[in-house]
This record gives sequence, C-alpha cells and structure tokens, in this order.
Amino acid sequence: MIFRTTSLCDAHPDRVQVVQPMFRQYGGRSTLSGQIATLKVFEDNQLAHEAIAAPGFHRALVIDGGASLHRALIGEHLAAHAHKHHWDGIIVNGAVRDVDRLAALDIGVLALAHVPMGAVQRHDGTHAVPVAFAGVVFRPGEWLYADIDGIVISDQRLV
Repeated sequence: MIFRTTSLCDAHPDRVQVVQPMFRQYGGRSTLSGQIATLKVFEDNQLAHEAIAAPGFHRALVIDGGASLHRALIGEHLAAHAHKHHWDGIIVNGAVRDVDRLAALDIGVLALAHVPMGAVQRHDGTHAVPVAFAGVVFRPGEWLYADIDGIVISDQRLV
C-alpha cells in the first residue's frame, strides 16, 4: 500500500489522530499500515508470541508495554515470525532487541528504544483492548499508517 502520512493528514485532518513523535524505526521497512490489533503487557511477551503465531492478515500489532525499557518485548525471532505470518508491522510502547537483525527484516518495527535483556513469559496481560499512549487511543479494528514522517490512526480506512 502506498501512502504518505503527511498526505493523509492534509486530506483527512478531521479523520486522523497523530501519534506523538517518540518512536524509532527498527525494522527493515520504513512503512507499515493495517487494521490495529492490540496487546497490553508489562515486560512479558508471551501474548506477543501467541498473537504473532496467528495469521496477521496484514494488520498492525500495537503492543503497550507500559513504556518499560528494562526488557525487550520484540526481537529478531518474533519479528521474523510476524513477517512469516503476514503481519504488516509492530509498534512497541517499550523496547526491542536484536537491532541489526531487525533492520534486515522486511517488516515495520517501531519502538521507544532497544535493550539487550529479553522479556519474561508469565502470560500476564490482555489482548484486543483499547490501549492509550503517545497521546492517542489505539483501538482494535481501527487503521494505522506509519512512515518516516510519523504515525497516524483513523477509525476508517483511508487508502
């Protein structure tokens, strides 16, 4: 899908919410888009493993990790599985790891930072719930568009 977030903002100023500019690009693709699927976790990526194992249908997985920078929620293996299962990309309100390997994968991955420590797997958290961070609420089923200029979300498909 070809889009520019700047053009979406210009064409649909009343239909988009702009996510605060706090995320860094880690994946090998600088764009990602699709319907939103959500997880709310804290330093635990077991639900991410489960979500990514299911068909992604070119959706965008939004993980609210509570902005923790102590443990990485996504690394090379999860991102590779996400690509294999047709997820368009992942946004992490938290940390990732395996930075050089993420950059080699054809998937969009955005996060706050990177850290070498991996996540625990306690199976704590929830899925398919609205999550709020970076000045917006990400709701399952809404649409997300991200490129080098930023991230926007809309309650309807824009392209």
